[in-house]
Amino acid sequence: MRDLRLVPLTFDTVAKAYPLIQIGYPQVSFGAWQRRAEAILSQNGPPFLGLQTLQDAHGLIVGLFAYQVMETVQHGRTFFVDEFVAVDIVASGQVANRLVLEMEQLARRCNCSAVHTAVACECHRREGMIQLLSALGHHPEDECPEGPEALAVTHLCKPLTLAR
Repeated sequence: MRDLRLVPLTFDTVAKAYPLIQIGYPQVSFGAWQRRAEAILSQNGPPFLGLQTLQDAHGLIVGLFAYQVMETVQHGRTFFVDEFVAVDIVASGQVANRLVLEMEQLARRCNCSAVHTAVACECHRREGMIQLLSALGHHPEDECPEGPEALAVTHLCKPLTLAR
């Protein structure tokens, strides 16, 4: 089992995370990624918006997701996830599985009652990610094409049981 840990993205590691963005979202330029990451990291107040990385023991970023906590009518406090990317060239699925589990734990720490994940990477990667999330209890809600040259987006939901 690899030693993997969830680490918040910082201004100093924005460039280091870009290769993962390129794998999942090849149409996103470095400038666009840098602007988005820095806008999220510049937010003040409680951590209701953020970027998390999954890193190995050497500090290599092997997973990444952006999140935002919002209130919804359906679930109340909800943990929304975007830019979900996991790369594992050693043990198929281990990184993605760990990233999902860490994402759910963070959602619970934020007192969220559900996780909504938008999966929008390239088609062949998206299907595998949807299968993994489904196996971990996330159910697909819809699929939205984002335009003629954009990637399709599949939204998944998993209600969470909160510790009382």
